[in-house]
Amino acid sequence: MLGEQIAEERLKIVSRRVINVEGGIPKIETSTTGEGNYRGTEFKQTSTFWTIPKSSDGKTLYIEGRGTIITNDGELATYTGQAIGKQDGRGVNSMRFYGSIIYETSSSGKLSSLSDVVAVFETEVDESDNAIAKIWEWK
Repeated sequence: MLGEQIAEERLKIVSRRVINVEGGIPKIETSTTGEGNYRGTEFKQTSTFWTIPKSSDGKTLYIEGRGTIITNDGELATYTGQAIGKQDGRGVNSMRFYGSIIYETSSSGKLSSLSDVVAVFETEVDESDNAIAKIWEWK
C-alpha cells in the first residue's frame, strides 16, 4: 500500500558518460547532487545511476542506481533503486522517471526510520538538467 510522502529532493545532473556499448546499445552513467527534506530533516543528496534504452526510438529507458543522503549533523543513509524513464516531449533531456528504492541506515537519529524502507518515487527532469523527486513510503 502506498503510504505518505516522506521526502522531496531538488537535484542537478552534474555529469554523464558512456560506460559501455553492447550490440549498439549505450549504457550511460549519470551523477546528481542536490538537497532535500525527509520528514522535516534537511539533507544533501548524491547519486549515480546508469540507463539503457528500452525502446527502439530511445525514448524509454531502464535505470538502476545508488545514492546517499546526509544530514547537516552527519547522519547517513544509502539507497539503491530501479526505474523506468520516458521522454515527456519537451526535449531530449526532459524526462519523467517512476521507480522504487530501498533505503538502509545504521543511524539512530533522525534518519533511523529509513532503515530497510521500501519507497516509490517520481522524478521530473527539465531541459536544463534540474530535477524534482517526490518519494512515498511503500507499506
